Amino acid sequence: EHFKEAIQQFAVENNWQPLLSTSPEIKDIFDDTELIISDDYKDTNIKKNVSLITCECMIAQTGSIVVSDSCSGSRAAYSFADTLLIMARPSQFVSKLKDIFPFIREKYQGNLPSGMSIISGPSQSKAIDNTLVIGAIGCKQVALFLVE
Repeated sequence: EHFKEAIQQFAVENNWQPLLSTSPEIKDIFDDTELIISDDYKDTNIKKNVSLITCECMIAQTGSIVVSDSCSGSRAAYSFADTLLIMARPSQFVSKLKDIFPFIREKYQGNLPSGMSIISGPSQSKAIDNTLVIGAIGCKQVALFLVE
């Protein structure tokens, strides 16, 4: 319940309407609220691309977050967002990078997601004029909500 209230408050304060999500779990959680959630990532009228998704797991050793098209509903959900809001549960922590694959195999029982990404921080590039640009590719902001 606190998670729903926090997301609704952030959405109002930051003018994040609609939030984008293709995650069935997220849609179920916010079904009884006034929060507008769209699954149209191609809508050019949306000024702030803010995506709300779930994750596969989190890696304690690196502070990274593992996302997939299966948990988020589509790759667009985590690939095109300027701001990425991720809901996770304490049971989704794994200790190290090598622990991801047994965790995912057990969860999906042989029907693995077609794509997974590990989010470890903003991108960094010196491709143009050897000038460091942070956040040039991918989301510029990530917020993790740990929900029990």
